[in-house]
Amino acid sequence: VCSQMPKAASTPAAPLLKVVDMGAFEIMETRILLEPECAALAALHATTQQRNMLRTLHAAMELVHTPQFNRDGSCAKYDRLLHLTIAQSCGNAALGFK
Repeated sequence: VCSQMPKAASTPAAPLLKVVDMGAFEIMETRILLEPECAALAALHATTQQRNMLRTLHAAMELVHTPQFNRDGSCAKYDRLLHLTIAQSCGNAALGFK
């Protein structure tokens, strides 16, 4: 089997991921496709600690989502942490940035 595999090139391999110029629409479209599935996987695979973190972040977002509390951009910080925690909780290394 190994003899049938192509020989390695003498030059470094091309990067697996190519930097692509994309706009807000493409990013939002990707989020719309991935986020519900990621959340569904997180609901199945999250540990008790991850579930507790999600509850805490959600409560924090509700608290700071009012004009009198969101002067420092705290809501955006908690929103980012919430989405990262969901991604890490989904049980898929490609989606969870492990």
